[in-house]
Amino acid sequence: MFSIKGRGRHALSLFLLWLLTGVSAAETITEVNRLSFGKIVVLDNSEVSTVTIYADGRQPKSSGDIVILDEGTHAIYQLFDFPPLQVVSIRVTGGIMYTGVLGGSKGNFTLSDFTLPGTVGGEINPPTARTDANGDLTLLIGATFSTSGDGRTYYDGDYSATVDILVTY
Repeated sequence: MFSIKGRGRHALSLFLLWLLTGVSAAETITEVNRLSFGKIVVLDNSEVSTVTIYADGRQPKSSGDIVILDEGTHAIYQLFDFPPLQVVSIRVTGGIMYTGVLGGSKGNFTLSDFTLPGTVGGEINPPTARTDANGDLTLLIGATFSTSGDGRTYYDGDYSATVDILVTY
C-alpha cells in the first residue's frame, strides 16, 4: 500500500488482491508481485477515464482526465508442481475497486481487459499456456481500470479489489 497525500486534487493508490482457484493441493501458486495501478489523480470524473498496466512491461498508459503520479506494476505469479508440459487455461475475472474511506458518495473503479502475454489468446479469456518440463509456469498479468464517469468524487486513499484467477487443465 502507498501513503497518499492530496496535492490539491485526489491522489489514489490502487492495487489488487488476487483469489486463486481451480488448483488442487499438489500444485502451488505463489504471488511474486501484486498488480498495482500506482498512485494517480483523477482530475475530472465527468467522463470515463482509464489507466492500463501492461503485463509485458511497457509503460502504463492513461486516457482522459487522469494523471499518473507513481507508475504501477503488472502482477507476477509462479505456478509450480503442475504436470510437465501441460496446457493450462487461465481465466481472470475482474471486479470493482473500492476504498475504505467512509462518507459521501464516492467513486469506484471497474477492472477489465486482463492481459497475459506469452499465452495463446493473451488478450482474451481464457488464454492458454504450457508448463515447462518441470511443471512450472510464470504468469504476467496486466489490466485496465476505468473511472465511473458519473461525476462522483474519488477520495484520497487506497482502493483495492479481489480478482479471481482460475487455472484449469
